[in-house]
Amino acid sequence: MPLATTHPLCRSLFIILGWAVFGLLAYKVTTTKIDNKIYDPFEILGIKDVSLGYQTGISHWPQTPLDTISVLYHSFLHHIHP
Repeated sequence: MPLATTHPLCRSLFIILGWAVFGLLAYKVTTTKIDNKIYDPFEILGIKDVSLGYQTGISHWPQTPLDTISVLYHSFLHHIHP
């Protein structure tokens, strides 16, 4: 249906309703409380400090913090999906 043939009342009502929904969403966004918790993936893996070497039970690992993360990540995966 072309825009010129639509009923002006329906078109006006649709525009007013759209702006009302937009206003309600803007109000909801501005009044929402934000929890600023810092995401720490090392906490999930059980690593307290990345710069420290941890004992993982494997004698030749970990050499570097990246090796520590890798070993703990794989042990975490085996814990979840045995």
